[in-house]
Amino acid sequence: MTTTVTTRSTNGPGVADSRVSVRPVDPGTWIGPPEDNEAYGRGRKTHEYIKVSFTPASGELTADWNESYDSRYRSSWGPKEPEDFRKEALSGVSVSAGSQCPDREPELITRYDWLVSGYANAVEVNTMLTLLARLIPTMLDAYAPVPGRPGCLDWTPTAASYARLIATLVKGIRYYLPDGQPAKDNLQRALDERASTEKRYITWSQLHQLNPHLAPGELALAGDAELDAAAREVTSRLYGSYGHDLLLPESVGRPFTLLVTSARIGLHEFRRDAAEGLRVVDATDWYADHPGVEARMQPGWTDEDLANLLQPDEERTAANAGVRLVGLPTYLTQRRTLQREQARAELRRLAGLATHNSTPQRRRAVAGLLLTIDGWDDPADGTEDRDQRLGDLAGMSPEAVALLRTRIGGVEAWDGWVPVVLVRAASPERRRRWFGQTVK
Repeated sequence: MTTTVTTRSTNGPGVADSRVSVRPVDPGTWIGPPEDNEAYGRGRKTHEYIKVSFTPASGELTADWNESYDSRYRSSWGPKEPEDFRKEALSGVSVSAGSQCPDREPELITRYDWLVSGYANAVEVNTMLTLLARLIPTMLDAYAPVPGRPGCLDWTPTAASYARLIATLVKGIRYYLPDGQPAKDNLQRALDERASTEKRYITWSQLHQLNPHLAPGELALAGDAELDAAAREVTSRLYGSYGHDLLLPESVGRPFTLLVTSARIGLHEFRRDAAEGLRVVDATDWYADHPGVEARMQPGWTDEDLANLLQPDEERTAANAGVRLVGLPTYLTQRRTLQREQARAELRRLAGLATHNSTPQRRRAVAGLLLTIDGWDDPADGTEDRDQRLGDLAGMSPEAVALLRTRIGGVEAWDGWVPVVLVRAASPERRRRWFGQTVK
């Protein structure tokens, strides 16, 4: 049986009406208390094996149990997700919202999981589900949109405080709802503490205004994915710190621990303001509409070559169109990586042809491309085992690879052909290393 609870919330942006469908647990099939449950025995009286889950896509709110949930993942503020939940969270399938300062992007959460500490009977669980059906929509509606990122959301103090409240209530069902009856003092105290906790949260923008060093200048040109990663890192790094080295708003005083949220919003606002009126566009989106950058770069270019020979022109072209291009270094590096992978695939193809029908021209082509790839000094081609890995690509022994490198390193012409190929494909840095001067 599914019970639909319709709630209306005006707390925060988002859709005004939210629907949560409660699927009550069946008392007839619900697991018994520890002393009656052989699977739950083994003397583990603090074992957590009951999970409450909410799926935003379907709106289903339910609970189940599993004897494998392990109390090793508990912490002082509440149960953490067991290992199977943790693995799912990394792939975006599931995430525990019990953290005091959640850093998971809300739009990526496909299921919320909360663990019960100890045991709860079916009546207590169903009563808790009914209570959560009135709290979860408020949390969802309190998410805030990320500037310049349609469909992307971030945690606000209200949303984070409700996530913390829900985790607290689920953890201690029997403390707040013994036998399905509200323990009024305990429950009301938890609800009151949520309001006071919300006031203790500090947004990243508040901190940044007083502590500009929290946003290094390079973040102004970071791409969307880089900025999201920075927001997660900032949230986890600032959470729990005493804040002795930070200036804090007078309204929060000097808290024992910092509760920081809205880092994603704050960082995107920082990047938007740094654009000085230009429209911020991630390089991935820009080149989807303006292809062809690969034709203006070479796989042999170093990071410095990309930054000095290509990036300024690309940024200038975008600026002329009223766009601040962000995430460009990462994008160019990714495209260079793709070019290099294509070159390695071509080397493997040429080596196969030379193996089946060896000719001087084919052997030269294999050797020339092999040495070109070696000239990149790319860690992807190995370090101590470089000769072996390149030899595997070219169908040659490591000793043959080393011999070819020695000949070129000594500026010896090999049939008068290989050095010309290398000079054209190598980076300026590599040319200087070979010839002692820049060769065009």
